[in-house]
Parts: sequence; structure tokens; C-alpha cells
Amino acid sequence: PVSPAPFGVASGGGFIYTAVQLTQASQELLLSEFGCLIPTGWTHKADHMTICLGTLNQPKVSEHTYTEEVAKSVLSDCQLNQHKKLMVIEVGESATCMAVRVNGCPSLNLIPHITLAVAPHGRSVDSNYIENWMSWRLSVVEVEGVVEEFGT
Repeated sequence: PVSPAPFGVASGGGFIYTAVQLTQASQELLLSEFGCLIPTGWTHKADHMTICLGTLNQPKVSEHTYTEEVAKSVLSDCQLNQHKKLMVIEVGESATCMAVRVNGCPSLNLIPHITLAVAPHGRSVDSNYIENWMSWRLSVVEVEGVVEEFGT
């Protein structure tokens, strides 16, 4: 995994990332539905789905992602304070984190997801590198939230 340090730091203040911030009820639903799968001792997250690093108007891109022009096109369906409904379609786990893959909102992440939990030695960003995903068909899990920009 690539270190997120250059992306996670906004020198002199500013916006670090844009995400769908889940409602409290949606956060509780995710942990209720998937909590039994989370290993003991892991820190629960389940609070947002990252849309992009930076703002919707100025998403941060790198040579490993989209060009700025393509990124803005991908994100053109998103607006600040917009309500979004997200449907869980898969659950994934690695040695350091667990997440659910979702549909319903564009993301510059290769796999749009919500990090459910991280291991004591893990970080939330590790969910970008989960390789083992399994289809979720045991129940319909739909969560909702609002598009927000988060800064320092």
C-alpha cells in the first residue's frame, strides 16, 4: 500500500476530503448488520464513504488515478449537501480492515466503500487495498447520508 501522508495533510488548512457522511441511524444499521463479522479488538468506523480527496471542484489526483478533467467529470453528479442513498453490494476484509462496497454515489476510489472497522495495527486507508470481496445477499442494506467536505 502507498502511504497516504501527502494526501491526508492540508498545509495551512483547507479541505482534506469530500465524502457522504452517513446519518447516525445508517451508522448504527451498518454496525448492527455487520458487527458480528468484525473481529474483537478492532476499532469501529462505519461513518462515511469517501468521494474524493480534496474538494468536488478541486479533487486531488495523482499518476495512479484519474486526470483532473476525468475526475471532475466522474464527480459531476455530486453536489455539496446533496442527499445520497447507498446500497451495500459486497463485504470485504483484509488483515487490517473490513469494509462494505456500495453503489449509489461516484467515488474516485477504485472501489466505492465504507470502512466498517480497522485492526489495532491498521488504518482506515487500508480499506482501499482490500482484495477479497464477497457478494452480500443475506439482506438488503441501504444507508444514507449527505455530501460534505471535511477539512482541518
